[in-house]
Amino acid sequence: MASIAKAAFDRAAKSINDILGDSFNYWRKATDIVTPNLMITINRNKKVNDAFGNLLGYRNEASILKSDLSESPDPYDTITSLDGTVWRIGEITIENQSKWYVDVQEI
Repeated sequence: MASIAKAAFDRAAKSINDILGDSFNYWRKATDIVTPNLMITINRNKKVNDAFGNLLGYRNEASILKSDLSESPDPYDTITSLDGTVWRIGEITIENQSKWYVDVQEI
């Protein structure tokens, strides 16, 4: 039963990234390998709250499907959109069954 739920969740996550995401090339700094055409969504106004729910500010956050990468994203890796916009990967902020959510900074 759990595997059916995971498969459904993975399919839904992939559909969201396919519809809302943009195509990026992922460059892994440690190995200098580029993974082309990953569908990644970037949220430019992700709210950041403290433990009490107070708004601390906003950050840019990207969601990357686990099925698209063989290893977790590392800090200082980069993603490049087809129009040439480059984003630097920061820390993983959230990890679930099918996606990594990472801080990103436009460079």
